[in-house]
Amino acid sequence: IKKYYVGSDHAETQSTTGLTWPNQGTSATFPIDILCVNVAGSLPPVSADLATTATITTTSSNGINVGSGAYRMVYGITFNCGTSAAVSLTFNNDNNDRYYEACTFNLPSGTSSSAQIQFNGINGCNFFKGCTFGFTNAGHSFSQGYAEFDGCTFSGTTPTNFISANASQGRMIFRICDLSAFGTSNLFNGNSDGAIIVQFLNCKLPTTPTLAVFTGPVNKENDIILSRCSSGGLEYQYQQTNNAGTIT
Repeated sequence: IKKYYVGSDHAETQSTTGLTWPNQGTSATFPIDILCVNVAGSLPPVSADLATTATITTTSSNGINVGSGAYRMVYGITFNCGTSAAVSLTFNNDNNDRYYEACTFNLPSGTSSSAQIQFNGINGCNFFKGCTFGFTNAGHSFSQGYAEFDGCTFSGTTPTNFISANASQGRMIFRICDLSAFGTSNLFNGNSDGAIIVQFLNCKLPTTPTLAVFTGPVNKENDIILSRCSSGGLEYQYQQTNNAGTIT
């Protein structure tokens, strides 16, 4: 495994065009790990030198396309995507799984209501562990896709629709995530005729969550599942919702 180290004081800004990151290598050079490390630490770095302060930022209407280069995992980097318009922070895959740990992904203030964090591709999965996702507009949302989230948090403005599904397929799993701030959100808005499964496992929920609304064609293959979820204490909630109805 090759390791690329990004200094803890790294602060990269792209202001004139969208950013494809990392723009290096091909899948033939897998696997590569990209790690943020303390610039005052050991050489070569050791696990105690891992840091979470490197930043990659685009401004104006410039988006960020993550996942086009040759890497296996990313640790400790903050991505700030745009400051205006309907930008997209997009995770691509090229038939490879990718892992992100202790990273932050933000749609900053100024981006429009249709700005989105998108998960593209159907032959690979993006895995997020201990990551933070930040919204600053009630219109911001996740797209559907293939992604799994473990111990992640969500900050900033509460989105009207947390996941806005507008394509034909996807599978998203949230484990031990804190969604308690989303009291006025639809956790899932299904406006596509597709087969999308979203599971919330052992998550903290709002007191009265709106699990799903279906605004697109009637298709009972969109399934939203809660398992051992709660707004607090030990009153676990089990629920399954699709276009055909709800089971609790």
